[in-house]
Amino acid sequence: MIVVIAIEHIVNWKMKLHCIPIHALIYSVSFSKYLRLTIKAKTNCMKYLKIFVALLIPALLIQMLIAQSGSQQPKVKNPYYSHTDNTPVKASDAEWKKILSPDVYYIAREKGTEVPYTGKYWDNHKPGMYYCAACGHPLYSSDAKFESHTGWPSFFQPLDANSIKLVTDADGDRTEVLCKRCGAHLGHVFDDGPQPTGKRYCMDGNVLDFEAKK
Repeated sequence: MIVVIAIEHIVNWKMKLHCIPIHALIYSVSFSKYLRLTIKAKTNCMKYLKIFVALLIPALLIQMLIAQSGSQQPKVKNPYYSHTDNTPVKASDAEWKKILSPDVYYIAREKGTEVPYTGKYWDNHKPGMYYCAACGHPLYSSDAKFESHTGWPSFFQPLDANSIKLVTDADGDRTEVLCKRCGAHLGHVFDDGPQPTGKRYCMDGNVLDFEAKK
């Protein structure tokens, strides 16, 4: 204790030469330590932010490439596309791959899912009819469309009993929605929709076509 007091007196004596009291020195050291910790914390935040941005940019680029590829028209004309023909379509995946655009094939045949708020029609409020993009089969009326705030176009009921087919997913957790004519994967149905059905038919917009009411 005596040594500490002696050191404090010596330091106080030396600091007086510079007009700086010992308590100011202690506060200065404490502030410097706080400042170093703050800078370190900010550095770590910037480090994690850079990692997040590094992961986000490739994901956005991939989505842009998918969107661009989806805008390309298939090289072979689709012989099954019709708004009036209800004849069941039986075609191999190899044939579908030739006549469907990449984004439609990905969803319809590979059961893929578009990123929410990136596909077609999630924000479409025009009156009209929605068709299967693979075969042209009528699926939903705009009268059944509602705002689900999910980023995917949603309906509370199909056009009629011949529009879609429901099957249980392989994992048994969800109910898959298929086009009844060609079997294209369209999305899933959930029990959290509005009345009068209480259903939410959550569709992938890129596997739909829309024709506005004239």
